[in-house]
Amino acid sequence: METVYRKNIIVELSRCDRDCRMSVPAVFEAFQDIAVEHAEKLGLGFEAMDARGLFWITAKTKVRILRRPKLLAPITVETWPCLPGPVRADRCYRILEDGETVAEGRTEWAVIEVPALKVHRLNDIYPEGMQLSDEVLLPDHFRRVSEDTTDCTERTPVVVRSIDIDLGKHMNNIAYLREMFSTYTTKELSELRIKGLEVCFRHACYEGETLRVFERKTESGREIVMKKEDGSPAFFAIMDL
Repeated sequence: METVYRKNIIVELSRCDRDCRMSVPAVFEAFQDIAVEHAEKLGLGFEAMDARGLFWITAKTKVRILRRPKLLAPITVETWPCLPGPVRADRCYRILEDGETVAEGRTEWAVIEVPALKVHRLNDIYPEGMQLSDEVLLPDHFRRVSEDTTDCTERTPVVVRSIDIDLGKHMNNIAYLREMFSTYTTKELSELRIKGLEVCFRHACYEGETLRVFERKTESGREIVMKKEDGSPAFFAIMDL
């Protein structure tokens, strides 16, 4: 069974930003899409997992961006699952243009039992005989962001809309990124030369909820905290500039 799954695509207009290059959310989107496609081919897609009362969730993702491909550029997206721990599993990703890596990432996944929302052990998840890779991209530990926002600047709040909801009936991971970037003006976005981005999903958000968005400037970039109306953290991000 193939360890690395790859797909050739082009950078369509819908994936581009104001610079006519693949946007940062689109990089995450490409990684999410190929992970779902690969899981389906492995017999670990939504319907197969749902039949077992299980559901994949993303805990954390980190991405390093070397160069953002231009509109209509042909690129190759690769992904592979890594050797899992007891309850967490990493999946790595790479985007290549002309054989050269332009972006790479790693996501930490878990499986929960529905409806109990109990974490499921991973010893019986992957198909028997599947060769799992020991190659791990961006292996450093995920960094922490303080929940204390007293030293932050509050940005425009965002409302979770119907179009943000995915098959899990909660806010899609990519929607957090798009909403985060929507709090910046085009001028501010032009000044954000993002080299890397780490995100952490803490609490699910649902249609109609209002999220307060806080920004903390650091020596290396920005930290973002999104909080629910009750003050609990929903989402963290670290931008390396």
